[in-house]
Amino acid sequence: MKNIFVLSFNNLGLDFWKKHLEIQNVERIYQFTSAETCLKSMNCEPDLVIVDDYFSNTKEGDPDAIVVLEAIHTMLPNTICLHISPTHCYNAKFDPNTNTYCSNFNQDILNKMNLVLNNELMEKQSTPTS
Repeated sequence: MKNIFVLSFNNLGLDFWKKHLEIQNVERIYQFTSAETCLKSMNCEPDLVIVDDYFSNTKEGDPDAIVVLEAIHTMLPNTICLHISPTHCYNAKFDPNTNTYCSNFNQDILNKMNLVLNNELMEKQSTPTS
């Protein structure tokens, strides 16, 4: 895995992600606090996009997490996305049509992220249970 994008709609810093993710094989990890800036950077073709919508504080005029995920899927349909949101992800699920794993924030999502980072997340055939 080469590039990870983290779009934080909150104040959670990049230090948190570096501490909780197994990122030894990652060349670059980028953090964005603006959806627009994140979407404009998709030409870097990230392998994984984490959209952290927990305690969301979306800036006025900035697309929300759902719009961002739809745009990423349109631009880069094979990119794996992890959406963390208590509003949209009250039931953990994997959508094989959009390559998006959606979860409320818990240890499960950290485990899934680390599986993705280690190229072990092969869930397109099944939906995980919560």
